[in-house]
Amino acid sequence: MRLSAVLDTNVLIFDTFEDSQFHLQAASTLDSLERWTLPDIVFHELIWFFKARKIELSRARTKVEEYVANEKASFSPCVADDVRFAVTRIKDYAQYNDLIVLSTAKRLGLALFTFDEELKKSAKDNSVQQTNKGTYLSTSSVKYSCDGKRNSLTSICPHHYFTHGAMNPTSADEEQRNLNPSRARKIQLDNA
Repeated sequence: MRLSAVLDTNVLIFDTFEDSQFHLQAASTLDSLERWTLPDIVFHELIWFFKARKIELSRARTKVEEYVANEKASFSPCVADDVRFAVTRIKDYAQYNDLIVLSTAKRLGLALFTFDEELKKSAKDNSVQQTNKGTYLSTSSVKYSCDGKRNSLTSICPHHYFTHGAMNPTSADEEQRNLNPSRARKIQLDNA
């Protein structure tokens, strides 16, 4: 049986960067899903992530458009019930975006696809099915480089960017080379 799922931002990040720790799992699970539901907050986080990683704006535009225009994708705007769900359960500001994503899955009755261990636990606590059963990120065990050292894509968490500011990225040239073109559609975007 093929599933539909609400996607968390980390899924798109791991799918985008071929050298990321969970790239193969993200890409294969996305390929196996019949439909993807993309909450609007996921696009905000993806753009903020690209900005923090100093990805060329034209490349960021192209990647976002690839996900928006994908035949499997549907866009889900945040509604008042999502905000209520999030603010009544929030224990830390860093949880807000995840709770919006979780609320979207719960509201729509869809499975959730994430690599975030805390979000996975929240999904279970809120009776939301999950699509992936492999390895997950645990924000308590992820090592972030906020001290000037190289930050590997194997330990990325977009929420860390929003709560602690941008980290020192790997070279922009290196990350430009590692963008996954596999979901590319022939799209002409202005460089303006």
